[in-house]
Amino acid sequence: MNDARIMRHLKRAMAAYDGGRLKTAEKEASAILVAHPNHPIALHVVARARFDAGRRDDGLRILARAIRAAPDRGELYNSLGNMRVMTGDRDGATQAYRDAVARDPGDAGGWCNLGAVLRSAAKLQEAAEALELSLRLAPGNPRATFQLGMVLHHAGRRDEGTAMLGRVDPGSPYGWAAANNAAIAFAAAGDRLQAIERLRRFAGANPDDPRPKHHIAALAREKVARAPQDYVSHYFDRFADSFDEVLERLDYRAPQVVVAEAVRLADARVLDRLVDLGCGTGLCGPGLRPLARTLLGVDLSQGMLDRAAPRGVYDRLERAELTEWLEHQPPGSLNMAVSADTLIYIGDIGAALAAACRALAPGGSLVATFEVMAEGAGRPEAGYAITDSGRFQHTLAYLGAEAERAGLSLARQAHETVRLEGGAPVQGHILTLTRPAG
Repeated sequence: MNDARIMRHLKRAMAAYDGGRLKTAEKEASAILVAHPNHPIALHVVARARFDAGRRDDGLRILARAIRAAPDRGELYNSLGNMRVMTGDRDGATQAYRDAVARDPGDAGGWCNLGAVLRSAAKLQEAAEALELSLRLAPGNPRATFQLGMVLHHAGRRDEGTAMLGRVDPGSPYGWAAANNAAIAFAAAGDRLQAIERLRRFAGANPDDPRPKHHIAALAREKVARAPQDYVSHYFDRFADSFDEVLERLDYRAPQVVVAEAVRLADARVLDRLVDLGCGTGLCGPGLRPLARTLLGVDLSQGMLDRAAPRGVYDRLERAELTEWLEHQPPGSLNMAVSADTLIYIGDIGAALAAACRALAPGGSLVATFEVMAEGAGRPEAGYAITDSGRFQHTLAYLGAEAERAGLSLARQAHETVRLEGGAPVQGHILTLTRPAG
């Protein structure tokens, strides 16, 4: 195969990969490998295509071939770092990014990647140095600016961090994260007006984005019963690609505690139908798979469902709002439902619990997490309150009363730290609500 044909295949492969057409990307790159089995760029495309399609071990194996074929190409190590991040191997990712910038010290993106992973490991001084170098190489880069702002904030240099976040272009992919984190910082310091102003600035640059409206309502302590559906789907569609990586930094435990309770309830039985409500990227799926003949996943975000699908553990994935989905199920058709950190986006929980009771078979259970309502938050008589994050906290008394009203009994409850937020533990109610067998 001559150079011109190789370039044609590579252009088509890269265009297909950028467009999300992974099979086409792999086909075009593989055509080169027939004649040139160690072509590093073609191997690189195939590796990324397979990794993104859920064949992660294949992707890593083929990328290793590319690195052996061209050990001095920094972009190969950057891709290795990205894959290591996605598989939860932070140490491996850190080394890969170090290898990338060692081979290409002028790569601003490589330094940004290194700074981001060092930030996730709380190595803040090293992270700041890498990100500052990235910004010297590419001044104003929104991702590096955002990451540096967060590093400064976590290092206790809050004013500098908030100022750095204010430099992020609100129209960039990092505009929302910068505006929202700056707003949270201002609110924590007691300056709600400045917090709302940051969000309004973002809204002005992004008038069709539903996120700032909901967060402004939360900061203004407006009476809000639940997060709007367009907010939830929009928020998580844009969060999907980095969801697992971010939650690893937050020591996210909700899926583990929910799965552990589901395993206890199943008691070595195989259930007919089990649903993961708000399944997200499928973090609960592997633990739930052995418990059910049919495992369903439901989420309002198509982006999250697209990340869950490659896990290959769900029999069916459906895009739907969970209350509406439950209401459309045949009565008594579910043996168990689980919900890890999904009902925290609903304040007035009555309709969701009533729909769950209707869909559960007698003796069936809902296992769900809720945030513990902080002392002095909201109106105690309401039983729930919206937080500055746009999520909701609930009192145990309110949840118990709403469950009873829906026809469910509180079979078991526990308190757990479900994640970190701003470095502080977030306490959760882990409830098992059962439809009586009689």
